[in-house]
Amino acid sequence: TVQIKLVLTISPSTALVLNVAASVAETFRGRTYGLLGTYDGNPTNDLRSSNGIIVNSNALPEQIHQQFGVTWAIRPNASVFYYDLGQSAQFFEDQNRLFVPSFTEPTNTPTQDESVRGICKIALNSLSSSWNIAQRTCYYDMSVTKDETFAQTSFNISDELLSIKANLRNPPLFNSELPVYMQAKHNERIHLIIDATSNDSMSNIVLSADHLPRDATFNTQTKVFEWTASEGEDSVRIRAKDLAFNLTATHEIVFQVKQINKNNAAHSETQ
Repeated sequence: TVQIKLVLTISPSTALVLNVAASVAETFRGRTYGLLGTYDGNPTNDLRSSNGIIVNSNALPEQIHQQFGVTWAIRPNASVFYYDLGQSAQFFEDQNRLFVPSFTEPTNTPTQDESVRGICKIALNSLSSSWNIAQRTCYYDMSVTKDETFAQTSFNISDELLSIKANLRNPPLFNSELPVYMQAKHNERIHLIIDATSNDSMSNIVLSADHLPRDATFNTQTKVFEWTASEGEDSVRIRAKDLAFNLTATHEIVFQVKQINKNNAAHSETQ
């Protein structure tokens, strides 16, 4: 899901602020890429440019901007946005090329620093490495713009997003070892444990079978799926529902079952 907020600030001048934050379900782990990084728990590969080159996270801000950020800009011929009269994707690409961000951290006098910390709810003696995203955003915006209303708006939005993240619930996650495709032989006995879990201690997960092959069984208590494979293609689909948060996930395994070659079997028995 993507959280998008449009916030109108009026001091000292009217401005429209776009604040975007993204949250991704656990089922997409390892399957994302782009400007927001790779969702795989590995922070060292988040700065992967569109051409696949990974920029070192310790690189200078200007290097990260040029070698990573800019590479994900929308190409004019790939834009799906609608534009006002006189504007186009090419117009905004040209504007982006002309824009040069500030890559230096703002500096404050001790008096200014104390004032900014007060506005951004930051303890006077705390190190910046201990600040949360709301405090860091507020401190930067206040130091650069000198606009207290704008800085407080930044703080409130970021603080709300932190709350959303803290309360974010993911659907049940099936055990990662489960296949999505299996080959088997006719009359082969298949025995699988199909289970799902949640990171939330309050979760109450109930399993059920959406689809089973003929004569197959799935025990919702032991999580055991059993089936004597029958020639052809079939599948099992298990549903996991978190009753506490009304979240659902499914996992399907497709079986390709082949008949044993009778000539080869007879040849083996003769030998």
